[in-house]
Amino acid sequence: MLDIAYNYANRERYTIHPEKSVLMRRVMPKSYCETVTDWKLGDKEITLTSLAVHLGTTRASSGEVQINTEDRISCARRAFYCLTPSGLHGTNGLSPPIYVRIYSLYVIPRLLYGLESFVLNRQHVKALESFHLSMLRIIQSLPQRTAKCITYLLLGARPIEAEIHMRCLTVLAKIIRSGNTSLNSIMDRQISMKGKSSSSWFIYVEGLLEKYQLPSIQSLKQSLPSKEQWKTIVHSAVDTFWNQVLLNDCEDKSSLTSCNTRNLTIGKQHVIWKSLDNNMCDTKRGVVKVRILTGTYIVQSTVSKFNQHSVDPTCQLCRSAPEDYQDMLLECGALLPYRKGYLKDLK
Repeated sequence: MLDIAYNYANRERYTIHPEKSVLMRRVMPKSYCETVTDWKLGDKEITLTSLAVHLGTTRASSGEVQINTEDRISCARRAFYCLTPSGLHGTNGLSPPIYVRIYSLYVIPRLLYGLESFVLNRQHVKALESFHLSMLRIIQSLPQRTAKCITYLLLGARPIEAEIHMRCLTVLAKIIRSGNTSLNSIMDRQISMKGKSSSSWFIYVEGLLEKYQLPSIQSLKQSLPSKEQWKTIVHSAVDTFWNQVLLNDCEDKSSLTSCNTRNLTIGKQHVIWKSLDNNMCDTKRGVVKVRILTGTYIVQSTVSKFNQHSVDPTCQLCRSAPEDYQDMLLECGALLPYRKGYLKDLK
């Protein structure tokens, strides 16, 4: 195989660097007896390894997807920390709408780079989702117990699984549009020979087309939309699907009874975040509002309900009734002087 590659390179007049190139082979069974001890490219020896990096993606004899997933999360975390001096550090910095825009431009591309070429299982997606959710909660100054669905919808952000699927569908369109006969013949063979339980990338993408009710691969080969049209179609289909999934999840969360989810959608931020000016005071006000909206703001009745010891739920300010959201916002006598002006404006 090395001789074939070397002779082809000489014929086409390009050079394969023997020191920068390495030879990687798949894991062999224990019963396999190796007959070749030294590997040569032309007249120079080539290194035999089980791990190599090509175009920013790690190639390995085994555990390739796991290695790349961990590398991507590590790279994205470093990018996130590098942006901290520019104002990405909670309520003392930029407002969440600007924050999430910078995050989507600089962190998400590093988090997902190259992963669209792999078939990710649930374990890998869960690791990526855990990092993504953690960052979105930090951006909004929400505790880690906040419901996943509302964490996404408040900022109009997509789940990380949706981002991966969009990239996979984009790559599929590029393969079909490229006119590369080798790639297209491999695609045709994989689709015709492999079953749905196969680990083939093309079978995986064909499942995504069915999931989002998009045309099949054969239909796309006959009539592929333009690049911009396909991008619009994919974004619309993926956003519609995941928006419905998140809204259905919101209906099952008892902590979201104060939140009107009918107007929440992917791609649009909640009015609390949209109404903020980019200053520290407004950001802190927005954080309090969002915590009340998501049911994660701690009042005395919450402490009493979940504390293992006996705790009095009575409001510590007025001492007249149990402290819940209604008492704190509308009824607490100690807060009446601060409330009067705002209630007058609302009326």
